[in-house]
Amino acid sequence: MPRLTSIPCVVLAMLVLVARSGPASAGSVHDPMHRITFPAGSTAHSAAYAADGRTIFVRLHDTAINAWEVLCYYWPELLGGVCGVVLIVCALLIHRTLGRKRLVGEPHCRWCGYCLKGAAGPHCTECGRAIRRPLIGRPMWKRVLPAVSVAVLFLALYGSLWLTRAPRSGYASNWLNWWSRDLHAWSATTRFAWLSARGQPVDRVVEIDVASGRMLRTLITRPAHASGFSIAVTPDGSGLLLPVHGDRLALVSTRSGRMVRTFEYGAPSRQGRWQEVAGFDDAGRTAFVTFADVPARATRLLALDMESGAITQQLEAGLEIETNFGGTMTCPARFYRVPVADRRLFFELPPTCPGEMDATGFGRL
Repeated sequence: MPRLTSIPCVVLAMLVLVARSGPASAGSVHDPMHRITFPAGSTAHSAAYAADGRTIFVRLHDTAINAWEVLCYYWPELLGGVCGVVLIVCALLIHRTLGRKRLVGEPHCRWCGYCLKGAAGPHCTECGRAIRRPLIGRPMWKRVLPAVSVAVLFLALYGSLWLTRAPRSGYASNWLNWWSRDLHAWSATTRFAWLSARGQPVDRVVEIDVASGRMLRTLITRPAHASGFSIAVTPDGSGLLLPVHGDRLALVSTRSGRMVRTFEYGAPSRQGRWQEVAGFDDAGRTAFVTFADVPARATRLLALDMESGAITQQLEAGLEIETNFGGTMTCPARFYRVPVADRRLFFELPPTCPGEMDATGFGRL
């Protein structure tokens, strides 16, 4: 009897040892290389590896201040201060010029303004410096004309803006984009509430080194886009696709962060959204992207020629209409994939509202 009772004890001890050894070995394999912490208030939406796999691009939803827009908003105060400084400098120059009278057509010392008419030696008899490139006397109105012209120009510019009642915010506010997340973070921790209030939701694409987990740079910052579009890097690694301006899609250079080309499907007023990149062709020149056309209640698979900008429709399927708990109607789009192994094969995935991700159809483009 004692022998029989010892057998379960031995089996139980072996199970305990296996249970202890299992997580340790699994943890050594599945533990993350790095735990990347983004700044407070930043939310990661999507990520895509670079072509060489050494870096990863992450799309962050953040808050930043467009410094150019702030400058445009406070143009009356800023331009008024600049005009005041310019007028003071011009007034000092005019006063100095009026105090130094010169004989018209006669040479004068460049240093002290003394008239050198009849000077015998190579040095000025007034200040003793060598005479080099003497100034020829001109009429007084010509001497004060540059300073007066600058003063009149600034006064005319500032006055015309007031007379035309130029708004604080308008078309000029969008000429440049000087987005700064650090400026918003600094203003939020200080007493500059007026500056912090100028913060806007933005999408930032940052590049992170895979080996060290260190954030290398901010590639591009644009106004936030409501769509859950996942960024995608082109096969050659030279660009990535990112939604901008609501219904437009941009090809952004991964080297400079400059928008190389923008794609717009349909009229600008069309209520639609870019959904996701389904894949690329074998040459890497064409990207297949899904577009949700809300008014038409259709999901379209489009082919974007990233060199010419041409857009051609490949497929079309209906949107799924569902009602949220709050009574809001939503239109989830269907998802498509173009596998690399068979570049001309696609398959369609239904929306996630039924809770299933089974493929519902196969075909060729």
